[in-house]
Amino acid sequence: MSENYTRFFIREIDCFNEIIIENIAKVYSYNNPGSHEGIKDFWYDWFSNKIQGEKLTIIATETSGEIIVGVVRFWNSPYLENKWLIEGIETIPQMRRLGIARSLIKHGLSILKNRGIQEVSANISRRNIASIKLHESFGFEKVSTGTINSLGEYRGNSDEYKVSLGKK
Repeated sequence: MSENYTRFFIREIDCFNEIIIENIAKVYSYNNPGSHEGIKDFWYDWFSNKIQGEKLTIIATETSGEIIVGVVRFWNSPYLENKWLIEGIETIPQMRRLGIARSLIKHGLSILKNRGIQEVSANISRRNIASIKLHESFGFEKVSTGTINSLGEYRGNSDEYKVSLGKK
């Protein structure tokens, strides 16, 4: 499933190659180029299932389909007893405020709903007001102060937000 937008294309990605990994790493390391190699390693582990659990990765590309401009991952972490989380929403700076993050989340939630997933959570830093507002626009509601992250570790600087997707 994919969706076309005026300036970008949204789609699920479930296979990888060197070019895809490189382009995803560019999105995440845009403001911190020194982190590029570590981010590439993470994504190799993600796609090769060294990181366990059911996963969904959504990318946004320029309409040419060649340049990745945004990414979000959804993870049913084995550390959280069947809880789906939205993680790692990122858009390159020059493509922000164009609705890409919104489109990535919308597309991922739609896929998960079609798969019969009924609930999705997001752990959001209290300082990230833009992300809180974005998630609330999808119906996410704050359910806890402090969170258990996707690795099962407590984080006091974030809160958990949850949305019900209803039944398929």
